[in-house]
Amino acid sequence: MKGAIPGRVWSEFSHEMGKAWPRWGRAAARQCRQRFRRGELEGVPLVQGTGRTIGMALWQAYPRVGRQGAALFLVRGHRSLQSARSQVEVARAAGRGPLLSLPAPLPGIRWDVERRALAEQGFRWVQRQRLSIDPRGLPRTPPPSGISLRPMRKGDQGSVLVLDRRSYRHHIDEAFGPGASVQRFGPGYLRGLFESKEPAIDLSASWIAEGPRGVVGHVLVMGQDSARIQDLAVDPAYRGRGIGSCLLREALFRLAERGVRQVSLGVTVGNPTGAYALYRHLGFRPDRTRAGRMPGLWVHEGSRRRLHLALGRA
Repeated sequence: MKGAIPGRVWSEFSHEMGKAWPRWGRAAARQCRQRFRRGELEGVPLVQGTGRTIGMALWQAYPRVGRQGAALFLVRGHRSLQSARSQVEVARAAGRGPLLSLPAPLPGIRWDVERRALAEQGFRWVQRQRLSIDPRGLPRTPPPSGISLRPMRKGDQGSVLVLDRRSYRHHIDEAFGPGASVQRFGPGYLRGLFESKEPAIDLSASWIAEGPRGVVGHVLVMGQDSARIQDLAVDPAYRGRGIGSCLLREALFRLAERGVRQVSLGVTVGNPTGAYALYRHLGFRPDRTRAGRMPGLWVHEGSRRRLHLALGRA
């Protein structure tokens, strides 16, 4: 079925993505099409009884994990509840392995229709939110006893990867980007961040927390004038000691010193580690502008339990 998705479906998909997310929607749709052509994404056309293609389902398959949906799209005139139900069933049945997740909201489909069609098939919506803060005035705090902080270095790439694997094991964010062994960041992703010719990682604001046996936490900051907290991780054995708060405060203090007035991040509201509550406690507030909207995710409950992915309360 590969290659049988008509150009008109791609065009309408791009249009709806652009309406939903003006800043990056069309670029994301274009990337989906390019990845499909290169064979990096698998997919099927969604065809009604008359043989007319009325949409498409795209996903990426991961060994031992299943499929992460990249798109489930229906063209105008075919977005009723019954159409959505039947196409979700097609998407679940197609391809290799169970369907772990689908993006939310689905472009062009009303939220009430989307919610009913996917909830009936055993999917649960996981909310993502973009938060931001003015870092000025947020005081630093000393690290807990036995813990020291130091600036991150390029040579920390391996330690960052190891800690992320340990920290995010069975974390719900795995559903947003699972790897071959269900890991949040793969070696290629981190290598790209650390070795980019552009200043991808701000090493002056990214920090490492070390304990008696090595690295136990890190905060990774991206960008320069417009800063973003890309990753905050603490070894599960060291959580609850204030290490994450200490790392975050240090990063924000350094950014404020440099004149940065806004720092943003994206977080899963039902984060089982309590990260959302930590960010709100420190003063991060939701970005409620159109540009600040973040897509959530529909995660299948059966797959979530099979992979032992934890989901806390909002």
